[in-house]
Amino acid sequence: MCAFLIIIVPWPMLDISRDKMRAELEKTYPNVISLMEERSNFLMYTYDMHPVWLHSCQLFSLQAFVPFLFRGIPDMSMLVSAFCLIDFSSRAWGRIPVSFASVHAIINSSLIIILHKPYRDKV
Repeated sequence: MCAFLIIIVPWPMLDISRDKMRAELEKTYPNVISLMEERSNFLMYTYDMHPVWLHSCQLFSLQAFVPFLFRGIPDMSMLVSAFCLIDFSSRAWGRIPVSFASVHAIINSSLIIILHKPYRDKV
C-alpha cells in the first residue's frame, strides 16, 4: 500500500490561495509536497475549529472520517512541525515528530500521513 500526504490547514486560511499555501508548506517541508504530487498522493484539506469537521479544497470529503481526530490540537498560534500518523492496521494514531529524512521511508509505508500546518496570524 502507498501513503497519502493529507495537508490539514485551518479554516481561516481559505482566503489564502492554494499556491500561496503550498509555498508556505514548501518552506517548512522542502520537496515533500512536490514528491507526493508526482506520485498523485497529494490532497489538501481544511478544518473548522469549532465543529471539528474537515473540509476539502478538492472534490473530496472527510466529514465522516475520524471527525474528532483534531480535538486536541494545540493553540493555533503555535508552530508545530509534527506529522499525525494513522495506522489503519492497528487503528492507533498520535502526534509524533518526524524528521525530513524519515518522510521518504514513510511515503512507501501503509500509513496515511496527515501534516498539520498551524495558522499564523498575518501581521
